[in-house]
Amino acid sequence: MRLADTSIRRPVLAVMVIGALVVLGCISLGRLGIDLFPDVEFPYVSIVTTLEGAAPDTIETEVTDIIEESVNTISGIKQLRSVSSEGYSQVNVEFELDEDVDIKAQDVRDKTAIALQDLPDDVDQPIVEKVDPDAVPIISVVISGDMAIGELTTFADEVAKEAIQRVRGVGSVTLVGGRKRAMRIWLDAGKLRAQAVTAEEVVAAIRAEHMEIPGGRMEVAGRTREFGVKTVAEALSAEDFRNLVIKFNAGQPPTRIRDVARVEDGLQEERTFAQLNGRPGVSLEVRRQSGRNIVEVARAVKAGIAKLRSLAPAGVDIVIARDTSRFIESSIRDVLKDLSIAVALVVLITYFFLLSWRATLIVATAIPTSLISTFFIFHIFDFTINMLTLLGLTVAIGLLVDDAIVVIESIQRDVDKNVDLRGEIITITIGVSGPDCFMIQIGCERDVKVVLPKTIKVIE
Repeated sequence: MRLADTSIRRPVLAVMVIGALVVLGCISLGRLGIDLFPDVEFPYVSIVTTLEGAAPDTIETEVTDIIEESVNTISGIKQLRSVSSEGYSQVNVEFELDEDVDIKAQDVRDKTAIALQDLPDDVDQPIVEKVDPDAVPIISVVISGDMAIGELTTFADEVAKEAIQRVRGVGSVTLVGGRKRAMRIWLDAGKLRAQAVTAEEVVAAIRAEHMEIPGGRMEVAGRTREFGVKTVAEALSAEDFRNLVIKFNAGQPPTRIRDVARVEDGLQEERTFAQLNGRPGVSLEVRRQSGRNIVEVARAVKAGIAKLRSLAPAGVDIVIARDTSRFIESSIRDVLKDLSIAVALVVLITYFFLLSWRATLIVATAIPTSLISTFFIFHIFDFTINMLTLLGLTVAIGLLVDDAIVVIESIQRDVDKNVDLRGEIITITIGVSGPDCFMIQIGCERDVKVVLPKTIKVIE
């Protein structure tokens, strides 16, 4: 009641406070992020392990089962699931909601490190990471054109990808459907036997001779300047690969790769595929940085793509094939539309039952000011405008209307009865309030106390 009494006694103060909250809410509304759901951290941890060339049964018995037995000793596990396929093992650990996922992820890393000594020697280092919803791509940009897939891949990797990665809020960009340049060496089994060379020797020769090694430092006379020296030993063309020496033969020419294999300057194997309107292309999967707003990052990426189109070669199309922010913005617009309809219906129903423009105006003013002021609280606690917060505002309208109608109806009833609270006196009591004052207390629906200077004899 203190807030209500203060607002009645000081109406100007109440209006200024409400006006200040509305202004702060309007300012905060433009600074709030837009998202589909609040930022929630799920208690999931995944362990990914690869063993090149291993069958699914081997992966399950020699990798997955060992990791599961080690991780299963951690407390707070709700569910443990695993997938074993050719050369690939994934163990998913789900913890209880009240567990700290950061601490549990570190526990999983410790247990995985212990299990590593029991895994096969040629297994890759297991990758332990928390399941992050932010890792899902938010935009897919497809680049296609009337040119070879290798040229499209070069443009997408060296120009488009670099431009998008520089956009504020972008975490990573992954190429799908691209095929980079690669030297393909086709071994001939008959020539290998004739030269007494094995496939392992060919691989070892390529690793030993196709590389860059440091060559030391070179000092200028007087030692005033110093330069780094690099030994360039990489093969840059198919002819260079053909001339790589596999082994030296006593009294005979050395055995080179061209003697046992065919070298082709081609492209990588096609592991992924992207297509736009029937034409092959390259897709760029854009992921945001963890914690960044999807709509904000998507708008920045779209602006960057608009500039990128001017740099594209003739005949190359750059199209946004998938945009998660469009669904989010559409969902938010639908909720805002429902919220506006709710406010309008509340105002109409209030007027229909009270038949008073004054009471209806009070309700119509109280609802928007309360909602707009709430955005200032959103900004303080770093909330976003999402489905749940807007649904919460929609539910809060009901409570706000209930309180407003109860107060207005009570006041309206007394006004209709022409009741003057100031004239409804039940009892009057006069007593001593101090050595120099006396008190008059009037008892009615709300007691009124008046303290005056003591100029008459005290009467009770």
